[in-house]
Amino acid sequence: MYTPARREGFLPASWFLYQLCGSIVAAADFCVTYNFPRLAETHRLACYLADQLVALGVRIAFPVETNHVFIDPSPIGIEIEELSRRALEELQIRISGSCTSK
Repeated sequence: MYTPARREGFLPASWFLYQLCGSIVAAADFCVTYNFPRLAETHRLACYLADQLVALGVRIAFPVETNHVFIDPSPIGIEIEELSRRALEELQIRISGSCTSK
């Protein structure tokens, strides 16, 4: 359809909003389809990880209620930065962490 705005290279703003909405819907669809069914399993794995870390002497900073495990490895004599570095170098496991209690 010809409009003066299209002729001059401008698209109506509604076109952009439709495209943006489609991107958000696609991301939400992916999450619901692929991630949501795995939540129970990843939570079980997080609880298992926390139990194993406690057995090694690591302090769990907060109860495990999601698939995130917040730890304090200082009781076993290692700082989170050192643990993150060694996990990445030796095991190719990426751990994100920072010290917020100091």
